[in-house]
Amino acid sequence: SSRDGDDTWGCADHAIGVADGSRDPVEAAKDIIIEFWRSQFGDWEQSRWAYLFDTGLIGSKTANEWADEVWSHEEEEVEDEDEEVA
Repeated sequence: SSRDGDDTWGCADHAIGVADGSRDPVEAAKDIIIEFWRSQFGDWEQSRWAYLFDTGLIGSKTANEWADEVWSHEEEEVEDEDEEVA
């Protein structure tokens, strides 16, 4: 994970998970990334990223599909909660 500066943990980049090597790397990365994003949204109301600067193993199309799994689903839950209050 990357952020704008090193003020949070003394670094701008940090590992968000690890896989044991027995799984397909893309599937392992998907689970790790989605879990991280869900915790960021749920715990801190983190918005979806504004820019995707670079890709590697995971291309931009796949990254956006994964992000849709987190933020589209979470946004629907918030809308449902708002309707129940009204």
